[in-house]
Amino acid sequence: MKKITFLFAFVSALVMTSCSSDDDNSMVETTNQISYAGAFVEISQTLVEDYGDTEKSGHYNLDFTLNGTDDSIDYEFYAELFSPISGDNVVFTPGTFIFLAETPETPAFHFDTVRLRVDGTSYRAVGGTVTISGGENNNYTIVADIQLDNNEMVTVSFSGTFTQG
Repeated sequence: MKKITFLFAFVSALVMTSCSSDDDNSMVETTNQISYAGAFVEISQTLVEDYGDTEKSGHYNLDFTLNGTDDSIDYEFYAELFSPISGDNVVFTPGTFIFLAETPETPAFHFDTVRLRVDGTSYRAVGGTVTISGGENNNYTIVADIQLDNNEMVTVSFSGTFTQG
C-alpha cells in the first residue's frame, strides 16, 4: 500500500510539474498595430530620432513615431522617451517607461510626452507605460498602453526596424 501511495504522489507531482506554464515572458507577441476606439490600424511607417544626452540631466532621449491609415483616417503615435544614463555609458537603455509630468530629480525610465494624432486631432498621455526592447540596428519592439486626455486608451504593439531620422 505504501508503494501505491508513493507512486500516486510521484505521478501527481510529475503531472503538476508538466502542467505548469512554459511561458518565460522573453518573447513579446506583437500585432504591429495601433488600437484606438475600436480601430485596429496596421503600422506602415516607423521613425526613431536620437537626441542623445539632453539637457535633462542624466537622461538619454529617443523619440519614436509610428504611423498607419485605416479607412482614410491617419493615425500617428509619438513617444519621447528618456532612459537613465549610467556612469560614462551614454546610451539609450531599453526598459519600461512610465508617465511623469515633470523631470525626476534622480534618473528614471520615463516619458513626459506621448501623443496620438487621429486625422489631425492630438490627444496627450496622462498615464500609462511604454516598454521598449531591442535596439540593435534600429530594430525595436515597442508595446504601449496609454491613458489619453480624452479618457480613451491607446495600445501600440510593434516589432521591426525603425527608420533613423
